Amino acid sequence: MNDTIPKRRAQCVCVHEGKILLVHRVNKLNNREYFIFPGDIVEDDESIEDALVEETEGETSVKVALQELFYTEEENQDGEEELYYICEYLYGEPALKEGTRTAVEHAEGEQLYTPMWVPLEILDDLIVYPEVVKNLILETYSQSGER
Repeated sequence: MNDTIPKRRAQCVCVHEGKILLVHRVNKLNNREYFIFPGDIVEDDESIEDALVEETEGETSVKVALQELFYTEEENQDGEEELYYICEYLYGEPALKEGTRTAVEHAEGEQLYTPMWVPLEILDDLIVYPEVVKNLILETYSQSGER
């Protein structure tokens, strides 16, 4: 494998009924608490759409459909390209999916993960990474949650 080719990370931006789907994380090792967008690394043998839909469902139990590219970060702190996509909510309620990596880490207690719908009106008051995407969402969506 060529290590000079950056990994791609696909992240889900799903707004539904004035709320956004996020994962609340608490890292008990360094006492950090924040929110992130569902998603993960796109493997070489999978499409961005497949990776995004599968990872979002795996991390949150929510089924989404990829719609359009929202934001690209050419290189994050890990040297990965981050792609943020607007996704349509299809069905499901936020919950950790049993047997996934995040569910195992959560059960072990060092990393706590809680997928949830967060009202857009409180988004500005939360620590959400990356902040640039949070700010773009606040600029893009009105109080009603419509684009």
